[in-house]
Amino acid sequence: SARHFVPPAFVAGLVGGALLAPFSRTARRLWLAGIVAWLAGALGVSVRIAAREGWRHLPVLPAVFAAVHVGYGAGFLGGLVKFARRWRAADR
Repeated sequence: SARHFVPPAFVAGLVGGALLAPFSRTARRLWLAGIVAWLAGALGVSVRIAAREGWRHLPVLPAVFAAVHVGYGAGFLGGLVKFARRWRAADR
């Protein structure tokens, strides 16, 4: 499913944007826009969940979402790098 590629794309965008931002105003603006869009989505969903499950959860939900998305994305990308060697060896 396409939704499984969103966290790796997010992590790649974070890293790529951080590397390019010092050199390009456009890259910096796109990088910041991506972060702001993610924050807006995370806060919006956090408020919806907190309204349903209890407001005591609101302070930690954005951090939980960040940990899940960055962890999933970094793990996915790390797996691509790790298993690329095996795929290349299998093609030989």
